[in-house]
Amino acid sequence: MEDMSNTNKDITDTSTIDGGSSSVGVVVVGAAAAAAVVVGGDDGGNGGTTTWTSIDGWKCAFGSNDISIALYRISLGCMLFVELITRFRYLHPFYSDEGTLPLRLLLPKTDPIYRALCLHCYSGSMTYQRGLLSLQVLLSVMLMVGYRTRLASIMSWLLYLSLTLRNTWLNFILDRYFHHLLFYSMFMRLDGAWTIESGGGGETKTSCHHRDGSRPRTFVSPATVAFKIFIAWLYFDAGYGKYTDELRGWTMNARPLPALDTYVRHTTAARYLYGLLGPRGLRLLTPMVVYVELLGVPMALVASFLSKRTKMGRTMLYWTIGLMCSMHLGIALTINNTVLLSLVACVAWCVFLPEGVGDDLLGLVSSSSSSSSSSSSSSSSSLSYSGYGNGGGIGRKAGENGSSAEFGGSSFIVGSHRISTLVILAFVSGSIWFETMSTQCNQSMEHIWSTLLHNRWNVFVGAEEYVTWEIAPGRLLDGSIVDVWSKSDVVSWDMPGAGAPCTSTARAGRWRSFPYLAGLDGEDGDALWDYLCRQWDNENEVNTPGNGGRRLLRYNFFMLQADVLPNMGFSATRKRLVHSHDCLLDSNFETAEKKNDIESLDFVSSGGICDVGGRK
Repeated sequence: MEDMSNTNKDITDTSTIDGGSSSVGVVVVGAAAAAAVVVGGDDGGNGGTTTWTSIDGWKCAFGSNDISIALYRISLGCMLFVELITRFRYLHPFYSDEGTLPLRLLLPKTDPIYRALCLHCYSGSMTYQRGLLSLQVLLSVMLMVGYRTRLASIMSWLLYLSLTLRNTWLNFILDRYFHHLLFYSMFMRLDGAWTIESGGGGETKTSCHHRDGSRPRTFVSPATVAFKIFIAWLYFDAGYGKYTDELRGWTMNARPLPALDTYVRHTTAARYLYGLLGPRGLRLLTPMVVYVELLGVPMALVASFLSKRTKMGRTMLYWTIGLMCSMHLGIALTINNTVLLSLVACVAWCVFLPEGVGDDLLGLVSSSSSSSSSSSSSSSSSLSYSGYGNGGGIGRKAGENGSSAEFGGSSFIVGSHRISTLVILAFVSGSIWFETMSTQCNQSMEHIWSTLLHNRWNVFVGAEEYVTWEIAPGRLLDGSIVDVWSKSDVVSWDMPGAGAPCTSTARAGRWRSFPYLAGLDGEDGDALWDYLCRQWDNENEVNTPGNGGRRLLRYNFFMLQADVLPNMGFSATRKRLVHSHDCLLDSNFETAEKKNDIESLDFVSSGGICDVGGRK
């Protein structure tokens, strides 16, 4: 299958990648996490001190604030909720014993650590899988509303890791994003603002206020330092991979086409953008993406350093965050199957928002409501924006129930962060080991290390040379020919829509991994390909009287290709038979002679059978 994979396979790939340069990033993350103990002398405000020092700048660069963390928690919870809700439709095919990977085939391959951590491997029943997934959805809601945030973040990370381990075939880059964002969230102060959690007597807790009534400001912890440098590594890895592409697909002089010209052509928005910019505009825009990825985070850190000193620094920070999120939103609009991935990438930038972002948001709301602008400005001097602490709320009086005992002073940084520092350093050290010394990257279904420690992000590295899509013509008992893959009674060999940026156009989402499993054989292969037979028969109710003719007898699974040409063009379609499957056999992998005999046949759209090289 290697010759059929395209650039977008990198999105789902968890195979071995040269990790030589990765150690630089993860070493810095570990060192910075430990350095937070030194940098973080004060967790919050300066007690009324307004003089700016370099220490303040470093705090802003590598720290965060309660409102930014609250926005991060809420948006991460929302994205996690959406992702988990969509997983319900994949439980049967990919996570149950009735699906493509039953536990009887998975568990013998795994080691004891894998089996212990994978809670989703304890049972393959649909009831059990629905129960665990429902619990994950509940935890994501707890993150959104701010209830028991520490418990919710820890359990969300553990269960998401478990869900990924249940079927590592489905470990996409989106899952890697969730894995790392949830990991660092466990060590952040998630309950600092905008939570519904209440203390005794039903009163909302505001323990983050200082004794003098001032609002807490930027704070530094190992988690904030490690998180920001992790994001820096992420974008550096992605940008450097494009910059060093041997085919120079992300340069202005790319031949035959620049990368953006090959990607931006698959959605309605992409076609409008192509018409607006044209090939020349996309060629000019292509190298800009590389430099945005390489320089975006450094610019944000510099702007954060200056944000408390100058208005220009604050403005620069907002513009940088806006630029990075605009890039991801552009990806979401122009490339299929990337909306949730792009939004999750934007979530990470919430942590970079500057101190006082809550006031800025409130100012935007106030300015948009002219009728209330005068009253809000007159009350701003007596009210402190946002109830910091577990619950808060806009308009709580400054100093009400305030206490700094929990978060004030260097004792918080040194004392409370010992465990988080050790765990983060262990995680980073594990990543260094995995990327530089481990040989287990291709053993994700045997050991947990690939899923747990993989930290590479060099996707979309080169220009896309061709697009791919799949069809699966199948013969029914009544003699008719259908497309099993698209669940259609009509078999079409034409390119769907305006092109397919990645595999599985007819079945998006988690089904994108299916064609890349064609190398499976034996019981694994039978379980994979038999599922399409059972799925077709069940959905067409072939056991119901009168529907017997809809039973699927056999099908051929084809991957189709078309080269990407200039001016939104594509070459003639090529086809490759990936697998031929007989639904009536107990096993389709018994003998090599039988397999070769089956692969010499090819379905055509007219319903007949011809040689593979025949004209369709």
